Amino acid sequence: MVIRPTISGQRLRVRLSNEFGSIPLAIGSAHIALVKQDGAIVPESDHPLTFAGKTSAQIPAGAPMLSDAVDLKVSKFAEVAVTVFLPQESSPSTFHLLGQHDTFISGPGDFTAAAEIHDPKVTQSWYWLSEVEFWETDKTTAIVTLGDSITDGFGAKAQYGDWPNQLADRLAEAKDAPEMAVDNVGIGGNRILHDGLGVAALTRFDRDVLSQPGVTDLIIMEGINDIGWPHMKPRPGRD
Repeated sequence: MVIRPTISGQRLRVRLSNEFGSIPLAIGSAHIALVKQDGAIVPESDHPLTFAGKTSAQIPAGAPMLSDAVDLKVSKFAEVAVTVFLPQESSPSTFHLLGQHDTFISGPGDFTAAAEIHDPKVTQSWYWLSEVEFWETDKTTAIVTLGDSITDGFGAKAQYGDWPNQLADRLAEAKDAPEMAVDNVGIGGNRILHDGLGVAALTRFDRDVLSQPGVTDLIIMEGINDIGWPHMKPRPGRD
């Protein structure tokens, strides 16, 4: 799974999530690396992720899990790949539909340390991947963009063409501006008061806004789905 951080950093950790799972999720191994191109990584940047010092983990149902910190120099807007091996069949109960980049799924086997996955199945969703957090100075802050599919990036004509990424690009170009991360927590189909395609904005406000590290600003763009789809039935499992 490929992500593009909007700030630079040299030390990070990864948050995996089984928050919508009904049974524990077994993680056989997980790695993080810089992306070379498409689904190929820069081999010398590859690092195994550990969880309390172990390379495998069991994430309880309904819970997230943070990895131990990893020393990895990442430049602003450089793509990073997070690769996860599941030793047993697991349904993607916790996922984000629109990852804005191809995700590469291998056949059976542990390919977390491979430089490239050959003949992968390709989707554009993230599975069990919730966040990548950087350890930064007090001068680095974050803007959270809370919204529905308009914020999430549905319909963007270019990769990373959603408005939060365009905002991050403009902030990066501003002279003498402090470094600011833009945390896009938009969910397609999201509503303010009622669950549906993801939990309601008020329900997830603490998790997705107040609990985010370094947040100083919030931009909200919600409400269109409350108007257009007032009777939309809930679909569990999306975050």
